[in-house]
Amino acid sequence: PDLRADAFTYNSIIKGCPPKEAESLIQHWEMEYKSGRTDERPDSYTYCSLIKSWTWSNTLGYVDKCLDILHWMEDNHIIGMNRIVYDEVMKACSRSSRDDAGDLAGGVFNQLIARYKRTRDQQFRPDKYTYMNLITAHTRSCASHEAAIKAEYVLFDMMDSNIIPDNKLCNAVISGWARSGSDDAILHAEEVCNRMDALGIGPDGVCFNSLINVYAKSNHPEKSVRSLQVLERMEKRRVAPTSVTYTLLFEACQDDDEFLMNVFESCIEHGLLDEKLQDSFMDYGPACIKERLGGSIPYTWSENANRGPGGMSRNQIKMNMKRGSTGKDVSSFGWAR
Repeated sequence: PDLRADAFTYNSIIKGCPPKEAESLIQHWEMEYKSGRTDERPDSYTYCSLIKSWTWSNTLGYVDKCLDILHWMEDNHIIGMNRIVYDEVMKACSRSSRDDAGDLAGGVFNQLIARYKRTRDQQFRPDKYTYMNLITAHTRSCASHEAAIKAEYVLFDMMDSNIIPDNKLCNAVISGWARSGSDDAILHAEEVCNRMDALGIGPDGVCFNSLINVYAKSNHPEKSVRSLQVLERMEKRRVAPTSVTYTLLFEACQDDDEFLMNVFESCIEHGLLDEKLQDSFMDYGPACIKERLGGSIPYTWSENANRGPGGMSRNQIKMNMKRGSTGKDVSSFGWAR
């Protein structure tokens, strides 16, 4: 019998292939179509699978390859083109370590916007994931004011387009300002929080931690008192701090013994004094704190210690550790320090 692979078969195989093998199979499929041996040809789903394959290969130059595929698809009017293809190429940019990753993703975003405006086809309208990929591309390194402001612009454009971001996206921008080294980082990070409040997106513990980190990395003359005010805002909103919160507060207040004492008292009151914090206070804290840590430490000082985004650490849950243990396994929490 004359058995021929259909589109479903080709796409299923291509989805699991390394990129070069996938390209060869697509070329074969195209020849089959042109010779009339099949009525179906590679479509948007096919090339989207190829883009994903190149992205996850981490092969040198994979970003340029993904961009070339997108341009070829546009020039050849591939069937089924939609927003998802552009999203995947932006994701490829965001996963790279290239300094121009944000600009490359921004170029793809502009192509998508241009196509949407030209066609008014809802399949090309940017959604939450489109903005997420673009913001991630801008904030992956975010080592300058310019990179952070681009990420902030994308977030605010998203808000103005009535696409409500989540805490994760907002936190990415706040964290970007913490890494930017900008003298205006505090002003911009607080503005992000203000915009979140205006839209009814209550900052969670991760966002507040990132905001404290902005103060900790700044040269603001009142960063100690301002960072402690962030802790007060958390308590008023019933957002639980973690050991990470107090690690960041320690960094923000370590040049002022009085404020550092306030951090210590609040930390042990919440039972969040983990081993990293104990070491920090012993190494850099004032003599009165070192004296209190010199003897046996009450288990209540560390009974809630965790570095996760709320609740117990993964290791505490997994190993069912006894009360008072501080746990060390935080690899599942990308924002843990």
